[in-house]
Amino acid sequence: MRQKATSRPGFTLIELLVVIAIIGVLIALLLPAVQAAREAARRSQCTNNLKQIGLALANYESAFGSFPIGDIYQDPKRGCDANFDPKHSWMALILPQIEQGADYNAVNFSLPYNTFANVTCYNVSLSVYLCPTDGRNEKLPAGFISIVQTSYAGVRGLTENMGYTYTAGPGAPNPDRCFAIDGEGLFGRNISYRISEVTDGLSNTTIVGEVSRFLDEPSGSPFNFGHIGGAWVGPSWLAASPTWPGDLRLSSGAYVVPRLNAKPIKNGATSVLTSVGPFGWVNNPPSLELGQLGFRSRHPGGANFLFGDGSVKFVKDSINKNSYRALGTRALSEVISSDAL
Repeated sequence: MRQKATSRPGFTLIELLVVIAIIGVLIALLLPAVQAAREAARRSQCTNNLKQIGLALANYESAFGSFPIGDIYQDPKRGCDANFDPKHSWMALILPQIEQGADYNAVNFSLPYNTFANVTCYNVSLSVYLCPTDGRNEKLPAGFISIVQTSYAGVRGLTENMGYTYTAGPGAPNPDRCFAIDGEGLFGRNISYRISEVTDGLSNTTIVGEVSRFLDEPSGSPFNFGHIGGAWVGPSWLAASPTWPGDLRLSSGAYVVPRLNAKPIKNGATSVLTSVGPFGWVNNPPSLELGQLGFRSRHPGGANFLFGDGSVKFVKDSINKNSYRALGTRALSEVISSDAL
C-alpha cells in the first residue's frame, strides 16, 4: 500500500518580503557604523601623516637651526632678481626628512617651480601628503604641468602675504632679505623662524593644517597645492578673477582668517582683498567666507592640525573665531582657554 507523500511547508511571499525587509533594516542600521569605522581609520591615518610631517619639521629645525622657509620668493644669491620667482615650498625642503631624498634630488632649486625641468618631481605623489578622506585630483590636460596634490598646508597667520607688493609702511617687506614678508604664522614668504620665535608656546600654535578638496569641486580641478611647486591654475568653476587669487595660490600655506571649513567665494574674491588691503581683511566680514584661502577638510565637524610641539589635534569647525586665529599665530601673546578646541 502506497503511503501518501507528505508535503513540506514552504515560505510564503509575504514571509519572504518580511525577511528581506528585516535584512534591509539591519543593513541600514549597520551601514552608518561601518562608515564611521572607516572614517575613523582614515582620520587616524591623516593624524599619522601630520605627525610624520611634524617630526620632519623638527628634524629640519634641529639640522638647520630654524624651520624651513614657507616659500622661496627670490634668491639673495641673484641680487633679489624680480624675474626669478621659484616658489619652491617648505614641503619640498623637508623631503629628505620624510625619507624622500631621491625626489628632493630631482628638484632643481635654481629654476622656477613651473619649468619642465622639474616635471619629474611634480609627478611624484607622496602618501604622507595625502589625507585618505580627501578626494583625488586628476592630471591636467596636455600642455600643463600637473602639480602634485597635497592635503596639507602651513599656517601663514593673519596678514595676507602672497598677492601684494608692499610699499613703504608697516609690514613692508625687507629689501635686504629679498622682500621677505614677516607674517604671524610659522610659514612666510622668503623668511624662516626659529623655535625661540614661537613665543606663544609650541603647544598653543598650529603650524600645519588640512586643505582638502571642496565637496562640490569638479574632479579635474587643479585646486589643491603641489608639494614641490607653488601655484595652481584657477579652475573656471571658481571664476574669481583673472589674477590672484583666481589663478594663483602658493603651496606653502593657508590662513586662519577665513573660518574653518568655509566654502569659497566664487566671485569677487580678489575684490574682497584689494578693497581692504593685506591687513584690513582680518576685520572684513566677507573674509570669513574666503574658503579658498583657509583650511578645510572632509572629516565631519572639523579638521586635523599639527601643533608646534608635534601633537595633532582635531579642531572643530565651530571653534570661536578669535580662538582659532589665536592658535594660528606664533607671537601675539593671545590667551587661549583650555576648552577652546
